[in-house]
Amino acid sequence: MKKKNNGFDRIATEMFLLSAMKEYYRIYWDIVKKGPKEAFNLLTDNHHMETVYDQVIERAKKGVAKNKRYLIDFEGVRMEVMTLHTKALVLAYM
Repeated sequence: MKKKNNGFDRIATEMFLLSAMKEYYRIYWDIVKKGPKEAFNLLTDNHHMETVYDQVIERAKKGVAKNKRYLIDFEGVRMEVMTLHTKALVLAYM
C-alpha cells in the first residue's frame, strides 16, 4: 500500500482533514446561531468564507507538532473543506 503521495503522508493528511472538519463544524454552528438572514449572507459571502477556511486550517494546525507539518497537504485539506461547503450550498439551493 502506497502511503506517500507527492511527498505528503496520506494518513497524516486524512487525520488533519478530520481535525479541520471538526473546526469547520464549530465555526459553522457559530454562524448558523446568528439567524437565518445573517447566516445566509455570511455563508454565501466569498470573502468571509475565505477567512473561515484560513481560520479552520490555523486552528487545526495547533494540534499538529511543528516537526510533523511537512507531512500534511494543507492546501489539499483547504480545498476539501471548500468543496464540502460548496456542495452544502448547492444542496441548500435545491
